[in-house]
Amino acid sequence: QFRKLELNSFKCSKAADDAEIFTKPGRFALTESVILMADSGAILPEWMTPEVIGEAREVNSKTLRWQLGLGEFRDEKILKFNAGQLLDTLIEGMKSTWECRGAATPAAACKKVFHAYSTHDYILNVMLELLG
Repeated sequence: QFRKLELNSFKCSKAADDAEIFTKPGRFALTESVILMADSGAILPEWMTPEVIGEAREVNSKTLRWQLGLGEFRDEKILKFNAGQLLDTLIEGMKSTWECRGAATPAAACKKVFHAYSTHDYILNVMLELLG
């Protein structure tokens, strides 16, 4: 099942036809490993040439942009799906604080509250795209 998803994801990035990294089974699953090994200075297998590493970076980047609906694959529905809930929460929090500050008098000042959010870096990429 994963292999099918992997191939569909890759085909959507429109790079599958002539990418050397995919000429041997299982290499697509290794794209992140190839990048991490190259970046960390590990001893690389013979087949990990500079061209393969560059291709892995390109495919990994394109696939990520496709999955997130960014760049040349920009898709408003995917962007909203990925970050809509967090963005809505942030906006509602800001509205609430703004209304409180507008209505506050010296006798009834708004409580200062610290809000912290935890999320995945993918969602931060989408948030940055949505915020321009």
